[in-house]
Amino acid sequence: MTPADATNPPGRWIDSRALVRNSAGLVLMVQKAGGSGKLSLPGGYAEPNEAPHETVMRFTFMQTGIVTDCWRIVAMDHLPAEGEDAEGLVFVFGVPALPDFKAARVTAGLESGVVRAEWINPAEITFRTADDPGRVIEALRVLDRPVGGLPLLVRSQPAGV
Repeated sequence: MTPADATNPPGRWIDSRALVRNSAGLVLMVQKAGGSGKLSLPGGYAEPNEAPHETVMRFTFMQTGIVTDCWRIVAMDHLPAEGEDAEGLVFVFGVPALPDFKAARVTAGLESGVVRAEWINPAEITFRTADDPGRVIEALRVLDRPVGGLPLLVRSQPAGV
């Protein structure tokens, strides 16, 4: 990138997602109205000048009623520009497992366009049931490691594959 390019960078979007599990290891997923009908991790697009971790906390509360802190980034997914769609970056944040009393309070945030919020067995997260299951599965692998590298994904698959 030349200095001139730095004054007018290409348009990009940032999306932040929360990977939340309960004490039984189930993953919290939401279904949005008017979408594909498939489930996705709670989250959404960042507002201008909003940090990715603030975005995920805001959306997780709006979509599920859960107030939580971000624990760590467990995946970054780069989505190259394609046709009319701008380039994007998705951050997936791991969240500490919710205690049962808090997990039982999950509700769909109808005002935010979520029609369903439920706990899903990770084995049931497939292309038939979820948007971007590769991203969720790769993030789960990292979340289960106490330490380790952060996977860089391209179109929900490990980079270089």
